[in-house]
Amino acid sequence: MAESETTKGPPPGYDEAAADNTAGGRPVPPPGLRRGPAPLDIPIIKHLNSKRVILASASPRRKALLQQIGLRNLEIIPSTIPEDLDKSIYGPWEYVSETGRRKGLNIYQKALETHLNSIPDPDLVISADTVIVTREGRILEKPRNEADHIAMLKLLRDTRMHRVLTSVTTIAPREDARHPGYAMSTQTVETKVYFHSEEGGLPDDVITAYVKTREGVDKAGGYGIQGIGGLLLIEKIEGSMDNVIGLPVQKTLQLAEKVIFRQEEVDFEGEEEESDGQAIREGFDRLTELVPGLEGQGRSEGLVLKKTVEYMRQQLDERQTMIERVEQTGGAVDPELKSSAFAHPHNRGRADR
Repeated sequence: MAESETTKGPPPGYDEAAADNTAGGRPVPPPGLRRGPAPLDIPIIKHLNSKRVILASASPRRKALLQQIGLRNLEIIPSTIPEDLDKSIYGPWEYVSETGRRKGLNIYQKALETHLNSIPDPDLVISADTVIVTREGRILEKPRNEADHIAMLKLLRDTRMHRVLTSVTTIAPREDARHPGYAMSTQTVETKVYFHSEEGGLPDDVITAYVKTREGVDKAGGYGIQGIGGLLLIEKIEGSMDNVIGLPVQKTLQLAEKVIFRQEEVDFEGEEEESDGQAIREGFDRLTELVPGLEGQGRSEGLVLKKTVEYMRQQLDERQTMIERVEQTGGAVDPELKSSAFAHPHNRGRADR
């Protein structure tokens, strides 16, 4: 490129770059000469292409993913409700699930309220929310400024692994008009993302250079896996890549099929039936209610397990101390209670004293 064509000056500001990315304002490469693949010939896509389908998101990436599999007539109506759930009360899994569900219901109800004879009610509303969760269980938002952006990416690098959670909600009108009048199904998909280490090719100056591209300004976590970020920052992933981009497409189609063709699988509240994964996460929620200091930690599984083990050890220590005091004063202790306290590896050393 000639020197006169080289971009000069500082990178664009955060508000400007984020608006440009969301609006798809960056230059698009010219199309190739080869014809693209034929549309997918599967029932759900053929059905949806003849219906009114609303995507409750302004994300050009989610729209592009759905268009890539053949959904041609997407109507884009972004939800405008504030994403202001209290993260001290909601754990990451609850936060992303409830936020995505609220977006979908907001647009579904708004579409019904603005019904016109010339515009049919929506046949399907798709909404989603994506969050980045650090190894310690903290939810990361979009970077506020350049310094915040650099610090965020250094954190993800230094902790090596983080989770990307995307919750998808699909809503369709019920054919039997049973309360609440719609079928709704929600599911959250997790992908583990591993950054390169500092010694493994991701020093500070590479992070700073990436930040100045402004590619990640409009993305939670501050990077885009489908762009330069995926090439420079990420070592590997475990799970779905389209989930990291912002929409697990296969799961979205499954949920659409469920609320349209298999409404009997959705209960009267419009919620999907409990899955094994949900049962496990609810078990973690119950632990947070039992173990002091875990209130509001929700789905930070690593932290919950660590604190639960520490709490159990503390309880064993307190029980053993009580047994020793009873015996020192000449009291008798149930042998079974004593053996259970000393049986734990944490207390075996004390049993020989």
